[in-house]
Amino acid sequence: MHHVIKKYSNRKLYDTQTRRYITLEDIARLVRDGGDVTVVQRDTGEDLTPAILSQIVAREERRSGGSGHSDSGDGIQERGQALLDYLRRTIN
Repeated sequence: MHHVIKKYSNRKLYDTQTRRYITLEDIARLVRDGGDVTVVQRDTGEDLTPAILSQIVAREERRSGGSGHSDSGDGIQERGQALLDYLRRTIN
């Protein structure tokens, strides 16, 4: 399923597919679950997908960097890798 996310000037993100506001966490979940996501600036239509996905990847990396838990690290690393793979596909 393809989700078009509109980013408003107040930084809110709106999923036009589900017709509800979502968070960066929700976008990350969509990507991890194999969904296609396009993020656009509502007013200009500018494609913000690479910037938003980079922001999500950076957040995932920050979270995994300080945990120190070896059992949860694998799951975080897999989620981060899935986001990076999606980011690479989107940019290419």
